[in-house]
Amino acid sequence: MIRRVCIANPAFIGDVLFSSRLCDALVQANSDVEIAFVSRPPAHELASLFPGVTRAIKFDKRGVDRGLSGVHRLREQILDFSPDVFLTPHRGWRMGYLAHRLRSKVRTVGFQGFWGFCFHDKVQFKAGDSFFAREARLLDALGVPHTAAKMRCGDQAERRTPEIILAPGANWATKRWPAASFAELAAQLQQSGRPVALTGGPMEAALCAEIAAKVPGTLNRCGESLVEALQHMKKAALVIANDSGLAHLARAAGCPTLILFGPTPSTVHELEHEPNCEAVALPDLGCAPCSAHGHQVCPKNHHRCMNDLPVSQVRERADGLLSILTARTGGIAEGSLS
Repeated sequence: MIRRVCIANPAFIGDVLFSSRLCDALVQANSDVEIAFVSRPPAHELASLFPGVTRAIKFDKRGVDRGLSGVHRLREQILDFSPDVFLTPHRGWRMGYLAHRLRSKVRTVGFQGFWGFCFHDKVQFKAGDSFFAREARLLDALGVPHTAAKMRCGDQAERRTPEIILAPGANWATKRWPAASFAELAAQLQQSGRPVALTGGPMEAALCAEIAAKVPGTLNRCGESLVEALQHMKKAALVIANDSGLAHLARAAGCPTLILFGPTPSTVHELEHEPNCEAVALPDLGCAPCSAHGHQVCPKNHHRCMNDLPVSQVRERADGLLSILTARTGGIAEGSLS
């Protein structure tokens, strides 16, 4: 039986949250398992809240831990944890080199490819698969069942408020719905009696300020920490967000979530298995999706996939999702927008 596992995923916030399902599967297989989770700041704040994680290791690969010396320091921290298994869904050189340096003392599991020789157990990577279908192969190598595993981050809230949270940012410009559209949606939600809040990181400060200025009464929480955003999402009635780390944070918080997709495919997220989450995208647009992660500039120079997504379509889907949730839980009228 596996008693101690180190999972390393020094990627974007969304990718780290996807790996919370690895933790959930390991805990379901052995409730006594102890997990050390390696991630970049600020995602390491969330990793400490994943199922079974007893140690969150911060690996600032772009800062103080850059280069080989940082990997060597990380190796010592992992060996201090004394894991039975080192597992990584990340395919970069750092994790490959780290696995190579660990393999004399720890069973290592990773993907095939250029760095595949560094791992004891190498599993196939299929680019078209969903995020969890890829990571599930890592669990298959260990014989760990995973069909019931879910994204989880902290405890679930017992009671929700009427608040709707909007997350208008995204790392890639082409994944962002226009600020004017978010502002119009916020105004409509407020007119229906819903309190509306904005959230985002430091890079979204100007964007959130622009929306808040156009819609007086909107609460602007932009700049809050990921843990603070998580706590608010646990209690919110709904989160509406672009395909971003904050959208996936809402999913992991157990909050009903509406995700706006443009250049990226929704299919890789398996939202059909999450009854509280839905994807919204402009239908019948031949050029979208066009990217696994988005671009800074639309390859067609029109950005229709996000610019042409009407507020009415997003509002209608939000109404529908909240109505379904209200009916499912037997709640009162606070579950609808009208």
